[in-house]
Amino acid sequence: QSPTSSLLAQLQMQSKWRNNFIYFSKYGSNLVSSLGNSLIANNQFFIAQQANNSVKLECFDDCQFASNSITTLDDDNTAILFEMKCSEDGEIQHTLITGNHLTYSLAFSKQCRIRNTSISAIHSDSVSIIADSPTAIDELDVNAESANRVSVELNGQIFNSSIKAAYSNAFEISCGDKANKLDTTKCSNLSLSVPSKDWQLNETRTKLSCYQYGCEYLRLYTTNGASDMNISAINCDCDADITSACVRQWDIYCDASMDGKPSVLRSATNCSGVCCGNVLQQLHIAECQWNPNSSKHDSNAVYIGVACGVILLCVAGLIGGICWRRKKIEEENDAYLAQHRHIDK
Repeated sequence: QSPTSSLLAQLQMQSKWRNNFIYFSKYGSNLVSSLGNSLIANNQFFIAQQANNSVKLECFDDCQFASNSITTLDDDNTAILFEMKCSEDGEIQHTLITGNHLTYSLAFSKQCRIRNTSISAIHSDSVSIIADSPTAIDELDVNAESANRVSVELNGQIFNSSIKAAYSNAFEISCGDKANKLDTTKCSNLSLSVPSKDWQLNETRTKLSCYQYGCEYLRLYTTNGASDMNISAINCDCDADITSACVRQWDIYCDASMDGKPSVLRSATNCSGVCCGNVLQQLHIAECQWNPNSSKHDSNAVYIGVACGVILLCVAGLIGGICWRRKKIEEENDAYLAQHRHIDK
């Protein structure tokens, strides 16, 4: 049975908590705090049925929260606020959180490390994830499909992760450092599944903001391609905006993809495939001089330039040949006249 009073557990320096079954209280606030090189591992946490409470997990100061599972005993606990905070070299790894319908607030900062962690937040009212630099995230899988609101700020090193927000009412995500304009914080190999555009209201439900080189490698799973998203490039220098668009490569999938192959965005002027939509125009910064079709024009310009160069060389050679021939004739004439003058004498 779940305790009727709040659960408060705080692990201090070098403490260990392993192989336990922990039931959170149905009422009040539950707190599990780990700090000072402590270890919480291989535990199973349970959130009670018909609960009206809050659950907070904290991992600070070299703590390790590893190979734990957190499960709701009732799949309709909409009244529960689930908070997780990781900071100051804390590490959360190999953790499974199955709490559909919960309200999530996850905050990672100050060299926190997240690895091999999965969160199921289907039908949640709100999912908020904030990762501040220099947080390192590798293999974080968040399933927030059909959630009401999903808000994600990724300002750190984000690798090999996925956020599924298809069928949600609102999905907002940013990648990169919007405070210090650092180029080192980015999302690389990040997969996003997004809700489709509301065609009746002519509004997108997804907003993607890319700061500097924050959106490096992305895989976008959409219904209608890039037109399902409101995409913004922020603080991308004009020299990069008109060439690379501050990205490396995006693979864009949509229902119209042929044989499941993505459309590929490679630069500010190169996106090939039916799913590209208006992605080039959306990534462009208005203050920068740019032509979305310049790749074709550039190719034509190269051919024209080569042709003009060949023509100029031919003309120059022809003129040079004529001048040389004319000079040769003049020299022969002068020699002929000089010879005949000598004979006449």
